[in-house]
Amino acid sequence: VGSNGGIRWKSKYIPVSHSCTGENIGLEEIDHGVWTVYFGPLKLGRLLEKDMRIEDTTGNLDADRSVTHVLRRFCNPCTRSLKDALRIVLDGWVEDLQGVEDQIKRVEKALIGLAKQDPCFDILTSIPNISQNLAAQFIAETLGPDRFDHFKQIEKLAGLNLRLSQSGKYAGRRRVAKIGNTRLRRILYQMTQLTAKTVPQVRCKFRRRQLKRKCYRKSIIASTPQLLRLIVSLIQEGRCYQHKTDWNRELRKLEKAYDKQEKTSPKPTYKNSHIRRQKLVEQNRAA
Repeated sequence: VGSNGGIRWKSKYIPVSHSCTGENIGLEEIDHGVWTVYFGPLKLGRLLEKDMRIEDTTGNLDADRSVTHVLRRFCNPCTRSLKDALRIVLDGWVEDLQGVEDQIKRVEKALIGLAKQDPCFDILTSIPNISQNLAAQFIAETLGPDRFDHFKQIEKLAGLNLRLSQSGKYAGRRRVAKIGNTRLRRILYQMTQLTAKTVPQVRCKFRRRQLKRKCYRKSIIASTPQLLRLIVSLIQEGRCYQHKTDWNRELRKLEKAYDKQEKTSPKPTYKNSHIRRQKLVEQNRAA
């Protein structure tokens, strides 16, 4: 609400109330050309696009008088000012947010307790950087990863399999299908993002992809099958993860090649500052 006590709606001035000067109000469309006006959880009235005015529940079109009356009725004698009333509303929102966070923690604790009954839980948590929460979510979304015979089945379940657009002689580029469980796809992305820092098998795949094309997100998605292959093999063998030194030599070669490419390749310049910031964030994540 501006200093004149009104707002701009479709390039036209609509008076609200001088009591709301400098505050934010919300609009919710309830019918064609009819909007409900809210100040926090408080309903102030209805905006009529036909008249370009705000009316209260009784049909009064004197916006300043009706809105001010609602605000005064909302403020009790102990909190006469509008700022005190707003503080009460904000405190209620903070309490609701804290209650939701506590409920999320209880659900996560119960989920981990149920996931520990699965024999695959200890195998998943033995992989570096995979937390108990991620392992529990992965088991819940796959309904037990031990029921899959091949890692491609989990990949297809999450919608990470490649799809080719082809018509006659035309053949397009292969892209991720994204037809599957979106929650499982998000969990796999987080798991790959964490294991690409410490697990040599996943790290090697990630570096190979970075040497071809420097795109952090696509490199993480391309490294997900390597992580799934590792998980399925560990579950089928019934053993926990153990670091193998066989991958260290190949990983060192890839790291040296990547560092050499970073030093020799010219740094690109971007006209837009937001593109430059995004590229810097991707480079920091990859490092």
